[in-house]
Amino acid sequence: MVEIKPMLLSEQFYKDDIFEQYKGYIAQIKENGVYSIIHIKNHKIVGIRNRNNNPIFYLYPELENVVFSFNEGILISEICVFKGKSEFFDGKSVFYGGLDQRRTRKHDKNNPVTAIIHDILTIDGKVTINLPYKERYAIIKQNVANSEFVRVADNYEPEMLWKMVIERNLEGLILKNPMAVYQMGIRTTDMIKIKNYKTIEIEVESVEENPKGTKVIGRTDINGENIEVVVQVGGVFNIAKGQKIPIKYLDIVESGGNKRLIQPTKL
Repeated sequence: MVEIKPMLLSEQFYKDDIFEQYKGYIAQIKENGVYSIIHIKNHKIVGIRNRNNNPIFYLYPELENVVFSFNEGILISEICVFKGKSEFFDGKSVFYGGLDQRRTRKHDKNNPVTAIIHDILTIDGKVTINLPYKERYAIIKQNVANSEFVRVADNYEPEMLWKMVIERNLEGLILKNPMAVYQMGIRTTDMIKIKNYKTIEIEVESVEENPKGTKVIGRTDINGENIEVVVQVGGVFNIAKGQKIPIKYLDIVESGGNKRLIQPTKL
């Protein structure tokens, strides 16, 4: 299969005027999954590769029977596992305790995957990468139907989506320039990711230095509860027991009986 390099996102931190700065951009939920290039032939998926061009279709057999209305094409998607679905909420895409369970289990009814489609590069012999994103998105909406295992990414008004990201503790959002073409292997401000980082202060109880930084066990207050957390602080050494350190993090998960912070950074 032809190697396709992803169009890379630039990251910016949330600030009050961020949506004014990128006025006119559309917003989509930043899912917590695996970037995937889906190849379709004879109306069915014949291959899926990740951003490193490694084949991963064999991990997700539930996608084998998905049928598309068009004969052949290449889609860009995020393969996710969703938790907490309800009548009014599609759930939150979860990596740890969700998609990570599919690394070794091809069949896992407790962690079914959904491919969230957010771009299209070819369809029935037509190359679409040089079309503006709003036109590529319209082609997706016209040709990809939502089903049990495939869903088209929804577009939102940015301020409304950011409010939902905070309320539901989602990973973040992506801002997309509706006039942008698909630029393979390029990191561009035509696509901006804004993650839902939180900040806390950890009182250090014990430390363990390692080549990547320092593993910290300590206590902190999250959602009104004083809890013990485990944090791998990358690139930081000489953290002392009893010290209080400010940490920025993305989420918190249960791991090996401990509460572990995801993407922690010492402020």
